[in-house]
Amino acid sequence: MWNKVLESSKKGKANVSVQLDFIGAKAVFAKRKTDHKARRTLFGQCFQQLKNKNPDMFKVGTNVRAFRANYVGMGSIDAGGPYRDALENMCKELQSPALPLFMKCPNGRLELGENRNTYVPRPSSTSSFHLQLYKFVGKLFGLAMRSKSLLSLDLPSIVWKPLVSDIVTDSDVQAIDRVSWKTSEAIREHEEKVENK
Repeated sequence: MWNKVLESSKKGKANVSVQLDFIGAKAVFAKRKTDHKARRTLFGQCFQQLKNKNPDMFKVGTNVRAFRANYVGMGSIDAGGPYRDALENMCKELQSPALPLFMKCPNGRLELGENRNTYVPRPSSTSSFHLQLYKFVGKLFGLAMRSKSLLSLDLPSIVWKPLVSDIVTDSDVQAIDRVSWKTSEAIREHEEKVENK
């Protein structure tokens, strides 16, 4: 059924080309600076050039590219390599300080418990601009599902379960934030003791 819905809503291949300053984006990434205006990273450059395009351009078929990626000054010809490379680098940027959208989960920051290598949405990134950036991430998710071109994003179950209408459980919370989980358990136990007196 899922594949049938994707196939029925597929649009024709868009003739969109994105010009990317790979060297400038690498400098932001290497210096561990944050691209708050989403203009210098590859993700930001793609966002800026595609944000006003018809979203149907992302409704492609299996193994079809949504756009052509051209690396400025590098003489790249996109037969698939620069496109795939751009998506890979965008995922790396999303999981780094280069963009203000995701951060390591608490277990990763404290180096304890499970899922230390996973990333969660940054709680402070709630402005209307940040929400536009998250919406663009969602378009990339949709593109990945349609094109079968996977994104290298390490997201824990607490992030992806709501996206697939699955129920987030206590173990999902514990899997990303062991310290907060233990604290909330201690509070619950204390409340039960007080109520039972």
